[in-house]
Amino acid sequence: PVVARNQAIRRVSASYQSGRQPLSTELCDKIITDVTALIDAPRWQALFAPEALCEAPVVGMVKGITVSAKIDRMLITEHFVIIADFKTGRPPHDSEAIPVAYCRQMALYGALLEGIYPAKTITCWLIWTQDLSEREVTASMRHNIILTL
Repeated sequence: PVVARNQAIRRVSASYQSGRQPLSTELCDKIITDVTALIDAPRWQALFAPEALCEAPVVGMVKGITVSAKIDRMLITEHFVIIADFKTGRPPHDSEAIPVAYCRQMALYGALLEGIYPAKTITCWLIWTQDLSEREVTASMRHNIILTL
């Protein structure tokens, strides 16, 4: 897997450095370093296991709102569905609230998945690639957001 991963990294880097709006080598290196750190982080390795889903398409209705999305990573087990959405940019500090748009996004994803997997516990995470900071959008947070729709 290491050889295949290194080959993939080289392909991605080359594609970022070519085309109509190429990225600098420094920025490509930073992106690759951040992504590699995320993939290698022990806490999130299950999301990158072969049985995990990548860019998992979901479509449905939540309180009359059409939801059509691709979930960055999703792991479905016997008792749980764990989803993660990766964010770039500056993560919120510990005392800062998670941006409302992100919470609403995860609330819609969570509600849709609860309809698909009613017997499973749904866990929704936001993970910032810049520093691997994470925030859970809890079931109660998601429920409260859905009530406002």
